[in-house]
Amino acid sequence: MMTFLQLLVSGFLTGGIYGLLGLAIVLVFKSTQVFNLAQGGLVMIGAYALYLFLDQLKIPLVLSLPLLVVFAVALGMGIERLALRPLIGQPLIASVMATLTLSSLLEGSVTVIWGGDPRSYPPILPAGALNLGGVHVSEVLLLAFGTVVLFLAVFAAFFKFSKRGLAMRVTAESHLVARSLGISVQTVIALVWVIAALIGAITGIYVGSIQGLTQYVPLIGLKAFAVVLVGGLESIPGAILGGIMVGVIESLATGYLVPLVGPGTGDLSPWVVLLLVLVFRPYGLFGLHRIERI
Repeated sequence: MMTFLQLLVSGFLTGGIYGLLGLAIVLVFKSTQVFNLAQGGLVMIGAYALYLFLDQLKIPLVLSLPLLVVFAVALGMGIERLALRPLIGQPLIASVMATLTLSSLLEGSVTVIWGGDPRSYPPILPAGALNLGGVHVSEVLLLAFGTVVLFLAVFAAFFKFSKRGLAMRVTAESHLVARSLGISVQTVIALVWVIAALIGAITGIYVGSIQGLTQYVPLIGLKAFAVVLVGGLESIPGAILGGIMVGVIESLATGYLVPLVGPGTGDLSPWVVLLLVLVFRPYGLFGLHRIERI
């Protein structure tokens, strides 16, 4: 029973990170109808950017974090302006392929600059574990989940009370309606990409602290794809709940199936669940079932 609780808690907390990445993908899709394939690359470049500031340039943490925010904002705005805005009016597949190309460019740039050797991440986060009634909880995962909750609270307030947040909600529903209300759709889309880049940078800090800097960092973006397809590609709550579901299933499969079936079962389990969801609910567990009239 204690093993089950241990796996459940670890999966729940890890799922929060997956859900945060899923949120970024959902936001981009709702605002642009473009499936963002670059989120894993954004995680990687964010993780390495902070590594550059702290470890190589020796900039204090109190200055490195604001620099990372500035870097992420500039990156998000640059992506929208240089890579995606020129494709307005083109088939959506062109924009989707642009995000895939962008991901390859970001990951390739990291390899060119830093090489492919694993690197230790600066020890800026606690590396211990808390003993809560016999269940050992990673302090990094707990802090990461707290960050997810804080981010969601700020994001909910932003969506509900700010002009930009309301503009994002209108744009997500209809570009035509947004333009009729005088909302700059391009500005909203740029803001969405800034948020996606910020989420990537924040996630990169935790991923780097947990597993170090390797060429496998962007793979967390693949799990985020599974998350949004399980939860629903247009559902913000579905992204978070789907992330937690994927995290728990992966953790339980790693704990119980790997000893029986073999290595890799844990990584495979979210995709098995995704396949089942797509068969029975193609629009996701919490997604919208749209009916188009002809």
